[in-house]
Amino acid sequence: MFRGRASPEPTAAVTQGRGQVKAKHCVVVVSGHVVSDGVLLFGKADLYICEAFTLTSTGDVCCRLHHKTNVRDSYICNMMTKEKRPSPSCKRWSYDDIKEANFMRYLLEDNALEIFLKNGASVFLVFFNNDHVNAYKRLCSVVSSLKAKGPETVFNVSIDRKTINPLNNIQPLH
Repeated sequence: MFRGRASPEPTAAVTQGRGQVKAKHCVVVVSGHVVSDGVLLFGKADLYICEAFTLTSTGDVCCRLHHKTNVRDSYICNMMTKEKRPSPSCKRWSYDDIKEANFMRYLLEDNALEIFLKNGASVFLVFFNNDHVNAYKRLCSVVSSLKAKGPETVFNVSIDRKTINPLNNIQPLH
């Protein structure tokens, strides 16, 4: 795992590395009780997670120290302001280092992915506007251990979550 110094433009770290940015997603990174906004970048050969950064409306990556957050959920924003803001940092993992990725729930919503690495570490990412589905599909297309899963998993998860919902099985009391 690479922990690089945060640059004013994390995409510069990507281009200095092994490729160009193929996709960007605004995320919330959850690590224990610490919640911070960040950007998920898909490079040519690596996955980058830049904490304390955000995306502008034009798709530029900006430091959170100088730009307001893109997170519109007031509860999550409140959680982020209660904690000491992490210093800007970028982490890089080769796609070969990724072992598994699973759909998760955050605050009772289907909006998250947990990415497990071969070294035993994991990253919990919360997405907005169903971006977790797009990120999962992209991961499946570039990570060799996930290529067998793909869109069928996305479809099955959405069906399973609808049928498992306990509110669907409530019977009226007589």
